[in-house]
Amino acid sequence: MKAGPFSGRYRTWIENRDFAAITFVRLCGVEAVVDASQDPLQMRDMVTYSKIPVKLLFLTQDVRGLH
Repeated sequence: MKAGPFSGRYRTWIENRDFAAITFVRLCGVEAVVDASQDPLQMRDMVTYSKIPVKLLFLTQDVRGLH
């Protein structure tokens, strides 16, 4: 499945990121890939268009709520 209604550079970004994740999974025999993207829109697109299952884990360095 292609990346959808995107064009040009953005389509290439989604397909390349998906390819890298799939290749890593196959070569290393792992069940999960951790991605450190800080862009929620790009992560939403990975969930939508990736050929492997994607789960999001949001980490923050903001400790204001931990007191």
